[in-house]
Amino acid sequence: MLARISILANLHFWLFEVCIIFVTNVLKAQDSSAFHVLPENFPAGLANITCLCYPSMYNLEIADILKLDSESLSTKYCSGEDADADASLNPNVYQIIHELLLHIHLNDPEIEKSILVFLPTYYALEQQWIRLLSLSSFFKVHILHRSIDTDQALQTMNVSKSCRKVILATNIAESSVTIPGVAYVIDSCRSLQVYWDPIRKTDSAGLVWASKSQAEQRKGRTGRTCDGQIYRLVTGSFYNSLDDHEHPAILRLSLREQVLMVCCAESRAMNDPNVVLQKVLDPPNSDVIQAALDSLVQIHALVKPTSTRGRYEPTFYGCLLNSLPLSFDASVLALKFGEVGFLHEGILLGIMLDIQPLPILQPFGYQALCKIFRDNYFYEDSNLKIGKKEATLIGNLCAFEFWQRMFKDKYRLEYLKNVANTQEPTVSHPFISKHEEVWCALHNLLPAALNNISEICTSFNL
Repeated sequence: MLARISILANLHFWLFEVCIIFVTNVLKAQDSSAFHVLPENFPAGLANITCLCYPSMYNLEIADILKLDSESLSTKYCSGEDADADASLNPNVYQIIHELLLHIHLNDPEIEKSILVFLPTYYALEQQWIRLLSLSSFFKVHILHRSIDTDQALQTMNVSKSCRKVILATNIAESSVTIPGVAYVIDSCRSLQVYWDPIRKTDSAGLVWASKSQAEQRKGRTGRTCDGQIYRLVTGSFYNSLDDHEHPAILRLSLREQVLMVCCAESRAMNDPNVVLQKVLDPPNSDVIQAALDSLVQIHALVKPTSTRGRYEPTFYGCLLNSLPLSFDASVLALKFGEVGFLHEGILLGIMLDIQPLPILQPFGYQALCKIFRDNYFYEDSNLKIGKKEATLIGNLCAFEFWQRMFKDKYRLEYLKNVANTQEPTVSHPFISKHEEVWCALHNLLPAALNNISEICTSFNL
C-alpha cells in the first residue's frame, strides 16, 4: 500500500514539475502588448491554456488610475504593510472595487468583456452586491457561491447587449468553473480558511490572506478568450510578503476522521496513526494526533490501550462511524439520531451538513424571502429554542421529504404502471425534466440539490 502511495506521489510531483516548467516558459515569453506566437510543433491541446493576461496592477497603480490619494494605501486597504496584517475587509475595500468597476466600464466600450471579482465570504458578496444595486443600468450582476446552484448560475450568464456582466465570486471560481468572456479580474487577495479550534473543540473559519498560488490561479480566470487585466487590491511589496502556498489542510484541521480511519485498518502495519501520519508529505504535530485519539476515546469510538506498547482499538461504534460515506461530524450526527430510532432522518441531515446548495431556494441578498421559503416547510416557533443553522437543516429535511412523497414517489408509481402495461422496462428519461423544474419552481426548491441528495441516499440503501 505504501509503495503504491509512493509511486503515485512521485508521478504527481513529476507531472507538477512538467506543468511548472511549461507555464514558466510561457510567462517568460509573454509580451504585455501582444498575443503569444506559438511554435509550429506546439501541441494543439495545450495551446488553449496559454495566458493572454497583461501584467498585474497593484494598489499604487490602481490609486493612480482612479486619482486616489496614494498615501497610506497599505493601512487603508490592507490594514498593514505586509501579510502579518489583519485580513478583514473594511468599507474602503468595497468602495475601491466599486470605483474600479465604474472605471473599467467607462473606459472600455466593449461591454461583452465581463468582470470577475473575488471576495472571501457570502457577507462580502452581499455588501458589494448592495453597492451595485444603483448601477443596474450599467451592470448585470451574477453570484457564484457554494450555497447557490453553480450550473444554474452559469446558465444565466448570457452576454447582455445593454449591460456589462459582473460576477461576484468566492474561491469556488478559482478553478472549479469556467466563465467565458472574462476580461478583467479584481482580486481582494483574501480567502476564507477553515481550521480546528482546540479550545472550542469545533471547526472555525476566519479570513486570511490568499497565497501567491491562489492569486495566480485567480489571475488565470482571465485572458483565456480575449486579452485580460488583473487588479490586485494590495501593494506590490505586500503581495511579495504573501505565502507561496496555502497551509495544508492536515496541519489546520482536526485529525479525528483520519486517525479513526487508520485505527480501523485491518493490517496491523497500517493501524498506528502515530506511525502512518508521520509518513505523509506534511506530517502533523504528534500533539494533534494525540488530541484526536483522546477525543475519539471520549466519544467511545476507540478503546485506550492498557499498556504502553498497546494500540488504540476501534469499538463497534467507531467502526460504524468510519464506515459511513460522510464527514466525521455528519456521521456522528446520523448515529446520534439512530440511537433514538430516527436513523433515516439522521442520515439525511448528515448529507445536508456535507453538501451545498441545499434544496430550499435561497434568493441571494433577500434574507427575509429566504426565511419565508424556509418557514413554508418548517416554521420556527417562538417557544422553540433553536439556532438558525439547525432550523435551516430541519426545513430542508422537510422539503426533501415533501418532494420525495409528492413528486418522486408519484413519478415512480407512474413508471411502474407503464412497465406493468407494456410488460417491459422502458428507458428512463433524465429525471430532472421540464415537469420537475416547473414543480420545484412552484414550491421554491432546487431540483439539482434534491436529486443530488437522493443519489447519495442510494449508497445507504434508503
